[in-house]
Amino acid sequence: HGNRVVRAIEVRGDLLAALRHVARQPGIRAVEEAINPYLEQDRDLNDQESARVFFTRAALPAVHHVTSGQDDDRVERHALFYPARPGQGMKLAELLAHEDERAADDPASPVRRSTVFERDDVVVRLIDVVGALEADPAAALGIADSARVAELTTLLDEGAAKKDGDLSRLLTLARMDLVTDRRSAPDA
Repeated sequence: HGNRVVRAIEVRGDLLAALRHVARQPGIRAVEEAINPYLEQDRDLNDQESARVFFTRAALPAVHHVTSGQDDDRVERHALFYPARPGQGMKLAELLAHEDERAADDPASPVRRSTVFERDDVVVRLIDVVGALEADPAAALGIADSARVAELTTLLDEGAAKKDGDLSRLLTLARMDLVTDRRSAPDA
């Protein structure tokens, strides 16, 4: 999304050990080295301390995950970026988490799974949805309750809030491009 790249990785166990393992993979190393010139913050993956500091600072922790309990092989994964007003990231993440809990209990909701990630004023929501996002922009954005649209826009930065509650335009602004999707990666 713009100049942001978000890598969502599910880790069970020691996060630093997992990051060290991933960083040693030749394919990963090649990609990471190739993007180094484009990064806003320098890093040296050959120096363990530099790599640890970079990955720790860059981490976008999951703050909420919910599953509807409805399995459906027709789901498509999407990522949405919500730029929060300064100091409002956690409040925005909490609003989305609350709305996702409600949607998980609604059998008519197209959202089957949702994970909300937050750090400072960056909020990302990874969702598995049945059907096109555009079919139900409010549900896709995590605000099926129309009364919550105003609350959402007050938490977004000025550029996003200027969408004046037009959910289709806000959805277009929030949509991230998926580079890879390895939902069914085997356990290592």
